[in-house]
Order: sequence, then structure tokens, then C-alpha cells
Amino acid sequence: MAALLDLSNYFYTFSAWPPLIVGLCSFLLGMIVLFRERGSYASRTFMALCVCVSVWLLGIGALYSVRDPSLALGLARVSTTAAIFLPSALLTFMIVIVGHYDRWKWLARLSLVLSVVMSASLFHVGSPLIGLRLFPWGSYPQYAPLALV
Repeated sequence: MAALLDLSNYFYTFSAWPPLIVGLCSFLLGMIVLFRERGSYASRTFMALCVCVSVWLLGIGALYSVRDPSLALGLARVSTTAAIFLPSALLTFMIVIVGHYDRWKWLARLSLVLSVVMSASLFHVGSPLIGLRLFPWGSYPQYAPLALV
């Protein structure tokens, strides 16, 4: 955690700003809706969706400007985990919004279980996240061909 907050592990790159700004705005939008709707179930599922988007984009934004390869790989795992939970959060939010959660909650739960299984696979030796590739704008995660499935 100390390495994550140590500014000497980062360098300035303009390309990190757009995902950082959009990730922060996504989190703020989720908080505004959550407080404005007084914590309704729909606002909580929307907040979960916004948190997934913001963690994904904030992780990618930080990944673009990190120097340390091990810290970069950790950020790539966190941002990929958030991206894995995006479809589940969106599915649950949509089921709640259309008012059919009682009918389709088994599908939402199945989707969450699949997201947990896929994200747990990121932290094992045979991970679908095989490394990082350095581009002019910064590092970006590289995945095994099976990870496309």
C-alpha cells in the first residue's frame, strides 16, 4: 500500500488524465445518485456500477503513469477485476430498473458468481493476465488468448 501512494513510483503523462477524470466523475455521479435517492435499491445497484467503472478507469489511469513493474501488474489486476464485474453490475442494475429483480435474481447472482470465479483466476499462476506491454502512453495489460472467451 505504501508503494501505491509513493509519488516516486509515478511519472507524468498526459494520457493518464482522461481515464482519471472520467473515473472520478463516475464515482461522484454514483455518490450523488445514491444520496439523492436516499439509498434505494436501484441507487445502490447504480452505485455498484459506478464503482466498477471508476475503479477500472482509475486503475488504468494510474497504470499509464507507473514506473515500477510489480506495482503496474497489481494495478492491472485491480482494474481488470473491476472490468470483470462491470457486466454483472450492469445486469443487476437493469433488472432492478425494469422491476423484474424477483423474477431474474437467479441470473444476477449467477453472473456475480461467474465474475468472482473469473476475477479469482487473475491472482493465480496460470492467470489470463500474462503481463504488461509498454506503449508510448504507458503500460497496458496483455491477456492470454483464452482470456477472450
